[in-house]
Amino acid sequence: MNTITKGQINWTHMNLNMTRKSDTERVIRNAKFHKIFERQNIKYMKKFTLIITMAILELIFLYGIGFSQTQSESIYQKVEGVWRMDKTKTIMNVKANDKIKIDEMSESVKADFDNSVQSRVYRFNRDKSFLATWDFKGKAQSVSGKWEILGDGSLRIIFPNEEKKYYVIIDDESLELTPHIPTEGLFHKLFFTRSN
Repeated sequence: MNTITKGQINWTHMNLNMTRKSDTERVIRNAKFHKIFERQNIKYMKKFTLIITMAILELIFLYGIGFSQTQSESIYQKVEGVWRMDKTKTIMNVKANDKIKIDEMSESVKADFDNSVQSRVYRFNRDKSFLATWDFKGKAQSVSGKWEILGDGSLRIIFPNEEKKYYVIIDDESLELTPHIPTEGLFHKLFFTRSN
């Protein structure tokens, strides 16, 4: 039978303590490493997320600018030219109380009014100059200015003493202008057909 001496037991116990101690140290080291790794990983993930977010926002911004420029250029090309007011559509879109005012006009005033509306021509020139002409009581009338298409696709006409902005609906043969700020006049929408 084998007998174990007291010295052998102490050595075995010490050996187990050493193994436990080194395992504990290894676990602690691994835990510290993982904690440091997690912190660094979180920092890198935050930086990466920020970089990706900024890149996406920049693309959206650049695409938006490009889109609005393309939209403005397209509208600019369509608006350029000579447009004659569509009397029927323009008068059909007058508010009810304004239609009553038109119907109550005397014959001579109504004739001048009709002629003024029917003879109205807007010229949007390539050099961005603008000219509106019409007849009133047999006399030629005109007003000139500059025009441009804004980033949102609106039309701005700049006259010597004022400027007017319009929402634009356009196709190859028709143009509809709605003032940004409603006017006190009879026309709240202007309709034109291409004349050139």
